[in-house]
Amino acid sequence: MKIAAIAAAVAVLALLTGANTTTTVSVSNERRPLLSSSVVYVTCYEGLTQRAPQSIPPGQEIPFQLQPAADGSGCFCVGKFSEFDEMGTPRYYIYDSRNGTGDHNYGQARCESSFCRVKANDTSFYGWNEGKKEWDIIMPKIWLPGSAP
Repeated sequence: MKIAAIAAAVAVLALLTGANTTTTVSVSNERRPLLSSSVVYVTCYEGLTQRAPQSIPPGQEIPFQLQPAADGSGCFCVGKFSEFDEMGTPRYYIYDSRNGTGDHNYGQARCESSFCRVKANDTSFYGWNEGKKEWDIIMPKIWLPGSAP
């Protein structure tokens, strides 16, 4: 699905419902399919509720519809290059509605209205910075097994 079509659908939905609280995070996998593990994994959290992880094959794009929790705790998504959490596996905060808290480096402030674009290539994740009209690298976080995302 093309990014413009997704953005248009989100805009129409916002007009019809009269609300703009839902955010769409569109994640595309631009990794080379020849790599041994070229699938990208994304897990989103709405408040304390974890959604089932999604795998994104090379050349595919998946939109994630996020609704902030009623308690105001926000929502965020984490991207990985590995399905399993091994010691030192880097995780990337690809979206965080709580932008400005902690040291997360990508959030709603860089999105276009309530639509965010993220891509993964062979080396990292990148978020589209609407203000600068360019891709910003999303720096990885290293987590120990069993720690919170």
